[in-house]
Amino acid sequence: MNAVWALLIAAAWGFAEATLFFLVPDVVLSAVAIADWRLALWCCLAATAGALAGGVVMYVAGRRDDDGLRALFLRIPGIGPAMLERVTQQVASRGFLAVLLGPLYDTPYKLYATEAGRRRLSLPVLMLVTIPARLLRFLAVNRGRVMSKGQIVDHVWEYDFDGNYGIVETYVSYLRKKLGDTDGSLIQTVRGFGYVIRNRE
Repeated sequence: MNAVWALLIAAAWGFAEATLFFLVPDVVLSAVAIADWRLALWCCLAATAGALAGGVVMYVAGRRDDDGLRALFLRIPGIGPAMLERVTQQVASRGFLAVLLGPLYDTPYKLYATEAGRRRLSLPVLMLVTIPARLLRFLAVNRGRVMSKGQIVDHVWEYDFDGNYGIVETYVSYLRKKLGDTDGSLIQTVRGFGYVIRNRE
């Protein structure tokens, strides 16, 4: 597969899934990874950029039209009235914490982005919340595997980072507080290397 086409398809798929499409971009990313894992990493970045753009679109749409979007969401496989109501209640009671944790429970990000817009939560804060949300998801997907701070920065922040890796420690501390992991038994520090999520005993 041509690298440019793979990147364009991944970005478009990420955008589509973050708006009204129902298949996650993992389908195309897996196909690319089988042929070229380095290209697959770049495609992950492209899919994430597309998903973030889609999140902004859904946020703006949520600010404008709630009933029409609800009807559209109910036509997407896997989304039902109970899921929509749960997202509404979570965002009403937890705000951005719901946005942070929701996608970990297989609830589409598009629903949280739309509800954040409907409730007129801050768009810049919504975009900032995606950083710890993506960090937590990245660690969860790699459960049991030690991830270096460099790997975390590469996959979560997605840009060439020449600064202090203390930013990773700051966000891990934030996640631990929000998850009630005060003893570090869930997100464990591997001294001199990075972090790992392990199942609690």
